[in-house]
Amino acid sequence: MKKYSVVSLGCPKNLVDSEIFSGILDQKNYRIISDPEKSDLIVINTCGFIDDAKEESINTIQDILEIKKGKPDIKIIVTGCLVKRYWQEVHEEFPEIDHFIDLKDFDSFNRLIPGSAEFKRKILTPAHYAYLRISDGCNNLCSYCSIPGIRGQLISTPIPALLDEVDMLIESGVKELIITAQDITQYGRDLYGESKLIELLDLIQKKDKLQWIRLLYLHPAHISVKLLEF
Repeated sequence: MKKYSVVSLGCPKNLVDSEIFSGILDQKNYRIISDPEKSDLIVINTCGFIDDAKEESINTIQDILEIKKGKPDIKIIVTGCLVKRYWQEVHEEFPEIDHFIDLKDFDSFNRLIPGSAEFKRKILTPAHYAYLRISDGCNNLCSYCSIPGIRGQLISTPIPALLDEVDMLIESGVKELIITAQDITQYGRDLYGESKLIELLDLIQKKDKLQWIRLLYLHPAHISVKLLEF
């Protein structure tokens, strides 16, 4: 069985993408390990949000390439926000990388590795908690934020699909659920014409085996009295 490692940089939303990449590899008979130097395949999921994050991503790629110098058979796949934002530049800067995969391009990733797989997550957090990404992208268009230019406009996941995912996480032993998105207060506006965050939370909190629900990333301008009183 071949071994792989994942270096996931940036925010929890990026971690969810890393979990999908890991889930694909698990189904293709790869085994995850924590030591990149002992891996046959290394996946680097980069962040490109702010200058410090870009620098960390570039330094990480350079460190992994040092490993490849000693073990040239190691395959390196780089993906994530830095690749999305600076596609041409990273190709020119790092020709030694085996494959660049565009942000969330799970189809291309799947085709690179022999075998069939569904896009199921492998949870990379400690067993007692996990993130639930309820939407991706953002429509706020804040002048200080590059997320819409990287991840695009708001795309919410339908409520039934999220509830199925919550059930899967609970069955795996998750006790603490962290609801995340770029701005979770805007959840559902693209699908339902209005925010459905409270309705979603109401359905999730009825799940008996969950002990904590945490909310991560709420734009203060969109926090309502109704949400505070929930």
